[in-house]
Amino acid sequence: MSQLTADISRKYKIDPDSRADQPVDAATVIYAGSMVGKNATTGYSRQLVGGDDFQGFADAMANNTVNPVYPNLTNLGAFIGAAGALNVGCRANGVLVTPASTIAGSPTIANVDQAVYASDGNTLTLAQQTTTITNFNGTGGTFTLTGNSSTGSAIAWNASAAAVVAGLPAGLVSQPVSVTGSAAGPWTLNWGPGVTPPTLTAGIGSLTGTGAAINFGTAALTTGQSKVGTIRNVVNAGSAYAYVEVKFMAVGEKVA
Repeated sequence: MSQLTADISRKYKIDPDSRADQPVDAATVIYAGSMVGKNATTGYSRQLVGGDDFQGFADAMANNTVNPVYPNLTNLGAFIGAAGALNVGCRANGVLVTPASTIAGSPTIANVDQAVYASDGNTLTLAQQTTTITNFNGTGGTFTLTGNSSTGSAIAWNASAAAVVAGLPAGLVSQPVSVTGSAAGPWTLNWGPGVTPPTLTAGIGSLTGTGAAINFGTAALTTGQSKVGTIRNVVNAGSAYAYVEVKFMAVGEKVA
């Protein structure tokens, strides 16, 4: 998916009395149904860009490129399209009901309570996780990785990211995962949306270096993403009619 270029209708299971008007950025159009984000540079609202503070879902289009009352007037100078010239009404919190196919990662009932992120005003994805592999004091030799009951092939202490991919256990290669990093590490395994990182162990029998070890760490991969909320329920999971309930809450909103 990508940014909206027209209004869309969203379905909400709960219609809360929790709305907020947000000032729209200069020369900006926000379409109905778009997720709204706060531009950290200007302090004004726009169709969400990954990394913005999530402000809610737009109730109606806010067009800050023309005068809303007299769209053909062009002599109002800075009043047309100026930052903050008009507001967008946002649903600040509630429960979004959306087809499972609209959330990257194909959520199932196992994903209930997991975080949901947005990379733009119309793209939702399950939280992604990373596993960092650190080569501690290794100066020669090889090591192996074991996960999901299988062990991969030998990986050189100064392996490139591509060589680490080649050495992953078969049980990991079958999952959505990519590897980034430089020679000798650290290397980062970027798991697909909604994938729970497996427990990894390392075989370091041939790794040389004083106190050489392979260490692991996991973290959320949220760069370029904005947290929207969490999955509250998945109905008809696995079917063509599956839909997801996403409990969303704007940054700064409080639970009553």
